[in-house]
Amino acid sequence: MHKDFSLCIFLFKKINNKNMKEKIKKIINEYYEITKNYSIRVLASAITYNLILIIFPLMILIDTIINKLWMGLGISSILFIISLIWSTSSLVLTFKQISDIVYYDIDKRGYIKSRLLSFLYCLLIIAFIIILLFLNLFVSLREYYILGFITEFLGIWLITSFIYKKIIPVNVRYYQMLAHSIVITIIWYIMSFLFTKVIRYFLIISYNKLYHEFAGIFVFIYFVYLLSYIFIGGIIYQYYLYKNRIIK
Repeated sequence: MHKDFSLCIFLFKKINNKNMKEKIKKIINEYYEITKNYSIRVLASAITYNLILIIFPLMILIDTIINKLWMGLGISSILFIISLIWSTSSLVLTFKQISDIVYYDIDKRGYIKSRLLSFLYCLLIIAFIIILLFLNLFVSLREYYILGFITEFLGIWLITSFIYKKIIPVNVRYYQMLAHSIVITIIWYIMSFLFTKVIRYFLIISYNKLYHEFAGIFVFIYFVYLLSYIFIGGIIYQYYLYKNRIIK
């Protein structure tokens, strides 16, 4: 009896593993069919380039807004903040342009309108990031670490959903957008965890300071590139769903 029961468990595991392998293989094949007509590497490189360029201006911008709000904003400070928002909004504009490349059969959006909308969207995103920073500071002082994690997760999820909603040139169903955004957010956290582990690994094995610094920069750029790649995959998948909806 015991041997028969063990044999049943063994066979179930074999079948289950086989089904899992088939599902993974099917997902990979479907992904290849959907994305084979796009140069995702090139598009991801464009996002990575713009993201690397705006990281420091974005940090300066957030720091300036937080510090200057308490002391009052002069004309020079306002102009400085507007110029930084304008420069950082180039990333949102890049998202819109890449989305237009994916949705090649949809009328292209005008550059000036896209630039102005990107500026407004960037302003909203920065305001939301500042609110998240204050919330994280509050929960850290209160030592509500689980609440801090939930707040951060929801914040990244909502920002990702907002970007998808605004850059895609067709109407996206909310449940699809939220579902894909939460997948992107989960992948973000997994990759951030792996990125931290890799950086710690370089800290341990590094015997040369210069080598360590270059390794950290390389890993960070590759981390941003992978996130960009996944983000573009989400845009392409939304287009795939849109085409299927139109055909039906």
